[in-house]
Amino acid sequence: RALCFVLGTRAPEGWLRSLHWQQAKHHHMVESAEAFAARLQGAADFTALLAQIGAATQAPVIGAALERHGTRPLGPVEAIYDLADLPSDLRAALPSIPAANRAPSADLAEAFVALNRQDMSADDRTAAKAALLAAARGAE
Repeated sequence: RALCFVLGTRAPEGWLRSLHWQQAKHHHMVESAEAFAARLQGAADFTALLAQIGAATQAPVIGAALERHGTRPLGPVEAIYDLADLPSDLRAALPSIPAANRAPSADLAEAFVALNRQDMSADDRTAAKAALLAAARGAE
């Protein structure tokens, strides 16, 4: 079978929100989610990115949207299984994998950004973030 690329994508809003959360964990992120999304909106054009990769590699590029594949029994990897025509009986024998790396609420990301803006030691900021995260996880 010919070489092709299967790349996971997300809707721009969800991707930018997730990216902001990942950055809010670090002490340097002081930008609000809205300002961050506005600044990086162009980076979330996955249609253009996939086309660029296809043009550069001269290989088919398939986008596997998390919104479509993330809720499937085996998760996003099913996009690859579809392409490989993996039989349903073999898929049924594979264990499902629980969702991982789910972002907490947008409120928690903003609370982390607010801590990043405060004049405090890195150790104090890390401890404050850990306490907020523990409280958020306890509330789930």
